[in-house]
Amino acid sequence: MTFGITTYGRAEYLPYLLEQSKRIGGEWIFVNDGCERTKKIMGKRAIHKAHGGVGGYWNTVNVLFSAMKKTKSDLFIWMPDDMIFVDNFMDQVLELWDSIHAPKIALSLHRDSRKSCWNGIPAKDYSPRVDQVGFVDGACLCTRDFLVNIPNQGNYFKKFASSGVGRYLTGLFQGRLFAVQKSLLIHREGLSQMHSEIRKRIPLRSL
Repeated sequence: MTFGITTYGRAEYLPYLLEQSKRIGGEWIFVNDGCERTKKIMGKRAIHKAHGGVGGYWNTVNVLFSAMKKTKSDLFIWMPDDMIFVDNFMDQVLELWDSIHAPKIALSLHRDSRKSCWNGIPAKDYSPRVDQVGFVDGACLCTRDFLVNIPNQGNYFKKFASSGVGRYLTGLFQGRLFAVQKSLLIHREGLSQMHSEIRKRIPLRSL
């Protein structure tokens, strides 16, 4: 298993992730989107690139996916730096992944209290602990086929800006996307790097 983590501006979370890397095992790849504090903490333990921000997140993901594809892993966990692992994380992740017998490419590991996804596609019960869903974003277990090259999507929401990465991947892999019903990655309560203004008004609550 290879863990791929994008990070920017939250260097205080990195000691926790480094501790988890030792506890959980596997290969861990960090991509730093131009944060000097992170560069000082991580040194050669991370890939450091120029800051791209929300509009350049597609490029940050491309750097991460390219590094992940160079490993020998068959399964990957792609996540941001502000997640907390539940107890027995790996056992639960692999158990739920193996329980899906339909065509699959990604299992989202975080669920929040929103009743519907941004694209309006409703979730469908697949099993008592897994839903088949119409979305994917950067907190998921995925296969090697998921690690594609992301073109520059720019901003796509009418009311607010986003990176376009989740939208692009969702469109590619519709029908093979699943999500846990109860989060195995818990979102820290803090301002989002992707949607800071929205999260001030609508905090993200992990289920």
